[in-house]
Amino acid sequence: METTEICKKIFDFVLPYSEQTSAPISYINLEVGFSVKNSENELWETFNKLRWDTKLASAELFILKKNYTGTEKDTSIRVVSLSLFEDDGKSSPYITIRDGVIL
Repeated sequence: METTEICKKIFDFVLPYSEQTSAPISYINLEVGFSVKNSENELWETFNKLRWDTKLASAELFILKKNYTGTEKDTSIRVVSLSLFEDDGKSSPYITIRDGVIL
C-alpha cells in the first residue's frame, strides 16, 4: 500500500479520538511490522504533510518497529495508543487503543 494511503487511514482512524478529548493529541503511537515496505521516515514525513492545519496538527507519529519473530512476514501497522498534552488534570494524558489495526 502507498505511504499516502496508509497515513490517510491513520488520520481517519485517529481523528474521532481527537474530537472526544479537550487536550490535543501529542503522539500517535504505532507498532509497525518488520516487513513493512514503507520506511519510518516516509510514514513520518507523509503524515506531517497530511496533518497540517487540521485537528491533528499537533500529533506526531511515534513508530515502534517490531522485531523479527519467525519466518512469516509481518506487514501489520497498528495504532497502539495516543498520548495527549496535559489538560489541567481533567483527562488522562494517555488513551489505549484496543483494535487499532490499520494494515
